Amino acid sequence: MNDVTKHATEVIERYRMKAGVPKSEVARRLDMTRETLSRGLNQSREFTFFEIALLAAYFNIPLSELFDTNAILRAMPEATAKMLVEDKQKGRG
Repeated sequence: MNDVTKHATEVIERYRMKAGVPKSEVARRLDMTRETLSRGLNQSREFTFFEIALLAAYFNIPLSELFDTNAILRAMPEATAKMLVEDKQKGRG
């Protein structure tokens, strides 16, 4: 599991625990199996971006809170990351 997905999953699980919503209820409402949800939250499988977006909407979590910019940059190829940093410094990002 990469750092980006790991961070998002940890945030989602904190929100779920704080809300006191059972995994079975979340899975039912999002039309996924409890096993799929549980494996994602336990980080034995990676959630897809679509699943992360669904979970964020369900718990009303801003996507910006789920995705740590530093983790994203670490996960990207060096050239792409450098380009994004340069664009940001030039005011294009």
